[in-house]
Amino acid sequence: MNSLNIIFVASSILIASALHGQSRVELPDSALKILTSKYSGWHWVDNINVITLPVLRELHLDTTKCRPNFAWGDFDGNGKRDYVAFIERHSGEQREQFLVALISKGLGFQDILLDHETGGAHIADYIWLVKKGSNSYDFERNKKFVLKRDAVELIYIEKGSELIYFDGGQFNRLTTSD
Repeated sequence: MNSLNIIFVASSILIASALHGQSRVELPDSALKILTSKYSGWHWVDNINVITLPVLRELHLDTTKCRPNFAWGDFDGNGKRDYVAFIERHSGEQREQFLVALISKGLGFQDILLDHETGGAHIADYIWLVKKGSNSYDFERNKKFVLKRDAVELIYIEKGSELIYFDGGQFNRLTTSD
């Protein structure tokens, strides 16, 4: 293999990785063990193609930072990296989806089930990270606010969105658009 082929292969891998939003951050082994023990047979929700939809093209999403089935940030404000995993598993004809927060505690993680759907229902079309200090909107109260911590937004294409944020020692949820 000559150097031109090596550059082409390396570039192809990097481009494919960027197109699929696979940031360099992956779940730590201790977090993976939690998911495997509690949600045996799990895999990432296969929603990568959602980013190519015409309705999203105008957003010019940076898929290196916006992975539609995975987010990481400091959700509880303790200065440590936390994760939210959008996963599913299949049991015969039955499909289950889970939205799981993995909050850094000591040397491990505390898992918190944020949402769960079965059958034909789904949690959201995709999720994305909303950084601390970002502006958001409480649809039901018709009120703008600034996020005190990183949060996760659940997007329902052409339907609405919800924000899952940590406050008062727990995760809360509010509608940001309808």
